[in-house]
Amino acid sequence: MSKNINSKKLKNINLVIGIIVGLSTTITFVLIGIPDSYQKISDWWANTLGEVGYKTKIIESLKAGATINYFKNKLGEPLVNEKIASSNYTQNIFVDKFYYVQALADDSGNVGFFSVTSRDKKFNPEFPILNAELQKSYFTSTGKEKFKDKNKNEFKKHDSIFNYYLGVHDYGYWESHWLGNPGNYKTYFVGLNQSGPPDYFNCSGINDGNCPWELSESDLEKFRTLNIINTYGESAPNFDVIERNLPVGVWYNSVRIFD
Repeated sequence: MSKNINSKKLKNINLVIGIIVGLSTTITFVLIGIPDSYQKISDWWANTLGEVGYKTKIIESLKAGATINYFKNKLGEPLVNEKIASSNYTQNIFVDKFYYVQALADDSGNVGFFSVTSRDKKFNPEFPILNAELQKSYFTSTGKEKFKDKNKNEFKKHDSIFNYYLGVHDYGYWESHWLGNPGNYKTYFVGLNQSGPPDYFNCSGINDGNCPWELSESDLEKFRTLNIINTYGESAPNFDVIERNLPVGVWYNSVRIFD
């Protein structure tokens, strides 16, 4: 009889020990996983319902041809407002920790051109500027995609310009693509602007790794496979950014005081 009682007690003790060990193990795994889970939840919030996601939606809603008041309602007041010499356009620059937005408005308040430069690698707005003919590809202003990902061969069907410049202090690269009717007769731009990350040109395999003053056609192909996009822009129909010799994206010297 006593043997049966001792046996039951032993089983009960083992059961309690098992429960305690199981709970301890579970708690340990939970505690170990909390930092990673917290980071995942934090990242998800920031990129969806949080500040990054909220501001991404705002940037993606901007359109060339809208009024400057539309931009102000979305972005607030510009920190830079300056008349462009020999033109009826005023440059407005909106500054945020995630982006710079450049908007050129005429005397009637219509925005003929705008650009956005991402200032943060986590800020990744997308602009679905290409139609079904180009398989609904996307340009992004973020540093995730390289220029060559945009299929340059397809662009040869359209009017495209590739512009590279390198100076003692200033540098930049941008492409313009006019898609005609499928693109609503707007001109679209992507570029690498000095004002956003990465703050350098990648010239590996070009001129022994030293960026040249000018790019040959073959060097351009290499350059487009190495460098990422951080700037997007678009101009309204009949607004010629190139003819007006206007910058695509903010000039670094105009905004570095806001760093």
